[in-house]
Parts: sequence; structure tokens; C-alpha cells
Amino acid sequence: MPELNTIWREVAWRDLVALPWRRYEIMTRVSPAEIVAVMQRVTKPNQWFGFGLEIEPEPPRPFSGTVTAEGFIVSRRHWFWNYPVPVVIGRLGSAPGGTRIGITMRYRWVLLAFWILWMTFFVWYRFTILIHAGHVLGNLAQVVALLVGMPALAYLLCTVSFDGEARWAKARLDELLSGDVNFAPSFAPSKDGGSRIF
Repeated sequence: MPELNTIWREVAWRDLVALPWRRYEIMTRVSPAEIVAVMQRVTKPNQWFGFGLEIEPEPPRPFSGTVTAEGFIVSRRHWFWNYPVPVVIGRLGSAPGGTRIGITMRYRWVLLAFWILWMTFFVWYRFTILIHAGHVLGNLAQVVALLVGMPALAYLLCTVSFDGEARWAKARLDELLSGDVNFAPSFAPSKDGGSRIF
């Protein structure tokens, strides 16, 4: 059991500092039509202007997005419209004796662009203040903290938030597509054709 705990800690730390992007495959004997039906049942269609007038079923649908016969593009529903949640892209494909579901999780490109611009502006603004104050050469620690520490902190906040949401989405997909869905841990790829995490 100590070995399992050590492996889990290594995987968790690796996931926390990894880029906000995950990709893996689900191999299942469930048919594509059944997968589409399940995802349609738990996905609220996207709406351009916030709240719809329809009565929400019990329990509420956990995802919002689009589901088609070829796959789905969904994200977790939050009460806060600006909460950063990853987009979950599922592509259905045929596999011997079942269905292959390719899952990709990533932030929206608009969110990533905003995050990069925001951090660039913040660092530039603070660095400009230091230059005008004449403290750039006199306070090297503050410059290093500004140019390295702040982007590193922002990156860590971004990846930790993403990792938590990606784990939630993966667990929910496991639950929805359970039965004969087998996941291989990311540090030990499956040899029997189960799930592969990239």
C-alpha cells in the first residue's frame, strides 16, 4: 500500500504542474447510439443569453454543450458564468467489439489568450513602475520575483484549477459510461486495450 500512495502522489503532482490539457481514450462495448443518448440526457444545450425558461430536471444536468452522432463538446455547468472550466471534447469511433471514445480536455482558447494578455500586462506594468522608481538594479530579488514568481504563481493557479475540473469531468464520464469501461492509470498504459491516457 505505501507504494500505491507514493505512485498516487507522483501522479497528482505531475498533473498539477502539467499543461492545462488532457487526452485519453475510453474503450467500451456500449454502442455509439447509447453513448449519444446518455450524453444528451445529461447535457443542457448551449444558450446565447444565459438562463432558459425550461424547468430543470432532477437531478440537474451536469454538462452544457453540444451532442451529435459523431461526439460531443461539453463543459461543466457552474452558477458563475465566468468560472474557468475545461472544454471536454469526445469523438466517437469504431473499435473491435465496441466503441472508442477519444476524450480531449482543454481550456477555451479565448480564456488562455486572456490569461496570457493579463499576465503580460501585469508584469509590464509592475516592471515599468520599478524602472521609473529607479529600483531595478538595486532590488534584484523583487525583479526576479516579478518576472519569474508572478507568472509561475499564475501558471500554478491555472493548472491546479484545471486539474480539479478535469478530474471531476473524468470521474463523471466514468460514472456515466460505467459497466465495461476500464481506465488505465496514466503512468502504466493498458496492455489489454483498455483506456489509454496521453
